[in-house]
Amino acid sequence: MSDDDFEDLHDRLSEVFEEVRKKINEVGEGEWQHIGHDTSTDPVIAKLEPALTGRVGPSFSPEDRAALTALCHKRVDQRVPPGYMDAKKDGNGAVGDFFVWEQLLREASRRQCDVLFVTADAKEDWWRKERGHNRGLRPELTAELRARGGGRLYLLSPKQFLEVAAPVLRLSLQAGSVEPEAVYDLCDYDDDRTLRGFTKPITRISRKLQKQGLIPDSAVPVLTAEYKNGPGRTSGFRVHPLLAPLINDAENNDEDS
Repeated sequence: MSDDDFEDLHDRLSEVFEEVRKKINEVGEGEWQHIGHDTSTDPVIAKLEPALTGRVGPSFSPEDRAALTALCHKRVDQRVPPGYMDAKKDGNGAVGDFFVWEQLLREASRRQCDVLFVTADAKEDWWRKERGHNRGLRPELTAELRARGGGRLYLLSPKQFLEVAAPVLRLSLQAGSVEPEAVYDLCDYDDDRTLRGFTKPITRISRKLQKQGLIPDSAVPVLTAEYKNGPGRTSGFRVHPLLAPLINDAENNDEDS
């Protein structure tokens, strides 16, 4: 089977699997929340605790916790972000995001500063959604931060943060990847456009260069689609790790010149 036929078949099957995955999630929604684990044995948390000592704000007093928990439930009922997307969690499971947000508001008000908030939470009570894609932070969050005396609010995923911070923190990212949302923005695509076959042009060019003997048959693929959650919609596109340094060097040479 040729690469083009394989990719076309994969895309068509992915649409079917995506529908199956959604149905399974609907049927089993909430069951995973009953599975508990002891975070005190988590090696990552054990490493973070000494690193964060003296670098986090004070915890809420018992009186504050009670009052804020009641306020959170009111906000959840009114679908005021953040936190309402966790309303189905047992007990006070929905208050976690709101507690983080309230602590952020208090610290920003005390410092009267801008805020960069990094979160892996992709739900709509943090992000403004358009046709299933994240299109920036919720405007209600920006308004509330300003109302409490803070400055501007910036919201990034961990991946976006590392990409932005790499030049400042002198990080070396071994491979480059881009999320579907970024492709829409960079290419100025309409929201209803599909990304099916997005990698085909560069695959076709690579195959032509191989036939001409300009690159070996063993050459690594330049651009591939990622499917982190199994068959379904692509979760992003990745440049092969072996090519990332070459691209970075080329970019640095352009800047130097």
